[in-house]
Amino acid sequence: MFKRQVLFVVLVFLLTTLFIGWGAEQSGIAQGQELKPEWPTRDIKIIVPYKPGGGYDIKARLVAPLIAKYLPHKANVVILNVSGAGGSIGLRQGAMSKPDGYTLFLTDPLVVGTFHKMGKLGTLDPKTLTFLGQLEQMGCVVIFGKTGRFKKLDDMRGQTIRFSSVGDNELPSGALAEALGGKALLIAYDGLPESIMAAARGDIDAAVASANTAARQIKALEGKLVPIAMIGGHNPRLPGIKTVTELGINIDEEIGVHRICLGGPPNMPIEVQKIVREAIHKATRDPEFAAGMEKAGYDAVPLGGSELEVAVNKIFKLVDKYEMYLPKAKD
Repeated sequence: MFKRQVLFVVLVFLLTTLFIGWGAEQSGIAQGQELKPEWPTRDIKIIVPYKPGGGYDIKARLVAPLIAKYLPHKANVVILNVSGAGGSIGLRQGAMSKPDGYTLFLTDPLVVGTFHKMGKLGTLDPKTLTFLGQLEQMGCVVIFGKTGRFKKLDDMRGQTIRFSSVGDNELPSGALAEALGGKALLIAYDGLPESIMAAARGDIDAAVASANTAARQIKALEGKLVPIAMIGGHNPRLPGIKTVTELGINIDEEIGVHRICLGGPPNMPIEVQKIVREAIHKATRDPEFAAGMEKAGYDAVPLGGSELEVAVNKIFKLVDKYEMYLPKAKD
């Protein structure tokens, strides 16, 4: 009898211990404190919403192997070019992908906000996207053709100004025209190089273009283009060019800042976000990335965390402010 009692007590003790241990394990899983995902378990793809060989593609291919380098588990990071409709097709594909961290995309918050207001993203709310890390930051430059009708910004005051429209420059163009008491007449072109050529020919009065790309075009066209002013800060590739603020034009220059970022769809798991953010943080600060960007004619300007969140939210607010300058998508 005594032996049976002892066995019963031991059995109860063992079962109680197992139950408590199981309960603690489940509590840890529920709170996300103890369970760490074995992620990634397969390759990650970065969608580039433009054709191979362009600026976005170059930057993505520079950072991809470095992100792979800093992931906690071995996985390749591959590039998928999904071009079309000015970049909106690839952006939509990435934004609507499964939120498991295996599909990322390269984008610019200014472009995302612009596409949203133009009706190119359907019902997608850009504020729900997951911005994981910034690779590059640069302002815009206002360009005149050498033989154009304007020679300086003050010549544009009160005028109807023919600007190029390429999908990411409508807002700074409209904001500049408003600050000068004029009106922006937007003329659509298929890409930045074509719009800059239009300025050189005199087909338009001005082009507002991302500074690094424009600097190469200005050099290549040998005197046919004149950089007039910067929107969004100085650029070392265009030395001596003042900002619109320095020239006495009242404009929030953040509307001209391009932030090339890696993003993900809404509702990515927090633990996966942490892993990806950390890998991007290390990759964009790796000397190999900075050297590769410089060689390609770009500047590595990493940013993440709350600083990036604040910057992105400010851009979206400016898009709301200046959305009247954006054409709406046709049905």
